[in-house]
Amino acid sequence: MAISDSPQKTYLFTDFRDIRCSDLQWWAPDGSPLPLTNPPEPIVPAHATGPFMPRGIRLATRRANKMEPSPGPTNIMHDGGMYRSWNLEFEYDSGRTAQGWTDASPRQILVCYRESKDGFQWSEPTRSRFTMPGLTHFASSHVFIDPAGQPDQRYKMVYCTHPPEEQKAAIIKRYIQSVPYPYRDVRLRYDKVKGPIVACMYAAVSPDGFAWQPIPDPLMVNFADTDLNVYYDPIIRKYVLYMRLYHEERRTVARAESDDFYHWDPPVPIIRPSLHWAPTDDVYTSGRTGYPGLPQYHLMFPMIYHRLSQRTESHLYSSADGIGWRQVPGGPILEPGPSGSWDSEMCSVHRPLVPLGPQRVGMRYGGNPWPHKYPRWPHRPMPKLTKGWCWWPQGRICGLTADDEGEFTTFPMVPAGRQLRLNVSTKRAGWIRVEVLAVSGLAEEQFDIMTGVNTVGATAVSKRSLADCDPIVGDHLAEPVHWNGNTDIAVRQTDGVTLRFSMREAEIYGFEWV
Repeated sequence: MAISDSPQKTYLFTDFRDIRCSDLQWWAPDGSPLPLTNPPEPIVPAHATGPFMPRGIRLATRRANKMEPSPGPTNIMHDGGMYRSWNLEFEYDSGRTAQGWTDASPRQILVCYRESKDGFQWSEPTRSRFTMPGLTHFASSHVFIDPAGQPDQRYKMVYCTHPPEEQKAAIIKRYIQSVPYPYRDVRLRYDKVKGPIVACMYAAVSPDGFAWQPIPDPLMVNFADTDLNVYYDPIIRKYVLYMRLYHEERRTVARAESDDFYHWDPPVPIIRPSLHWAPTDDVYTSGRTGYPGLPQYHLMFPMIYHRLSQRTESHLYSSADGIGWRQVPGGPILEPGPSGSWDSEMCSVHRPLVPLGPQRVGMRYGGNPWPHKYPRWPHRPMPKLTKGWCWWPQGRICGLTADDEGEFTTFPMVPAGRQLRLNVSTKRAGWIRVEVLAVSGLAEEQFDIMTGVNTVGATAVSKRSLADCDPIVGDHLAEPVHWNGNTDIAVRQTDGVTLRFSMREAEIYGFEWV
């Protein structure tokens, strides 16, 4: 594993990316290693060791804590110490309305901005205007700050709407010709009775989040009517957009990339309903977000929609690159409340994940006591989606658990500090210990993950042993590790390290260098 030029300071266990799986090494009775190919004669009884192989641990989610409902927007960001939110409103000839799902084209599109110091008390909205004639049926929208954008385009907005009527036939024709069937949304088509049925993604840009300039041409053809999410990824140097596709009559999560934000590859399905699920389940939204301050941890909180009951719940997916995703074990991370509660039938998270005070992270979520598609009679309107916060202690969305005794070893890394702090929780009889192994020559040669010896002959040498580690017990968000009372890791700055963790009836969520 290559060593980064900028050592990572904080590590989270949202998946197994930092844990070495290793393998067995075979040895002769005299203690010499036996290679796989052409081992030396004569044939001898070989025995195996696996000193770096993990055992006795499992990865699991931690269920969200819920707060009481609180007014305020849903799609927010935390920027410069403030909570900030944008959403679209529309001004029609008949007057202002917040609803955009109508055949009429708005006279003006209103960008509504609100902010808050704590996420609970929100300012009155500030509205700015732009005009895009002919657009109808507005749906989801998303604003993000573009670190790679020009100064006059630092803020970007993406929204879904139906294009002008006179453009629909040409747009749907190009869509059908250019997008292979497996990647098409079946709702976008040419209907013999209704004509072309098409929705597009449009954009607007702003230097400050207040003065918005619409982009007249659509970014892509897509009916992303729920939970749009777009950001710039500095690792791959591309814009990434998560949206909905509708395939085989079921909702899925799709992903698209762009080099310049204005020209996009076709969206590709990345999260489909699992074959372990009932055939009546959909992946309704993506809920994609980064972890606050740690963009290398890509998380997804998709809302799973059970058509059989029209109830919903949210699960957790994790990715190291935003492309390949895996569901984290442990069951729903957020699900409806008890019968009679305000979120008893439907609940879903509204990304992104943001700091919520000094030792918590949280997301807005919405709930309803009615099934999602319950009839909405005019004389008995459905209650609006109630909004609140769900939250986790800092770093504790998921972690590694040892129900009995377990251990694991990390990949080699460059220590970003002289001390190590753990985010851990143990039972009364549990504990966690850490060993620090120094590995020289990591910057030049590849480390052999099976034997602990690199290709130039350097070995992983224990600098702080498990035996000398003072057991960590209790519940701590950032507990320093001590070895016989000393917190220094005793490793040269030119060396890399491998950390070996030994646990008993304990959970570890992550660690940080200080």
